[in-house]
Amino acid sequence: MRPLTPAAVLVPLLPTPQGLGVLLTVRSNRLRHHRGQIAFPGGKADAADADAIATALREAQEEVGLPGS
Repeated sequence: MRPLTPAAVLVPLLPTPQGLGVLLTVRSNRLRHHRGQIAFPGGKADAADADAIATALREAQEEVGLPGS
C-alpha cells in the first residue's frame, strides 16, 4: 500500500444574498488524478506549513485567491 500524503482542505463559508454558501472548486481536466471533480480548496502540505490549518489557508489562497485572514 502507498504511504499517505499529508494534506488539508478548507470549507469556506461565504455570505450570499440567500445566506451562507460553500465555496467549491472544479479540478482541471489536465490533472493526472481526480480530474474534473468538484472539491474544496486544499491540497498537499508543504514542509514550511506549520500545521493542517496553515496548509488549508495557503492552498485556498493559491487556488482561489482567498486571503488567509
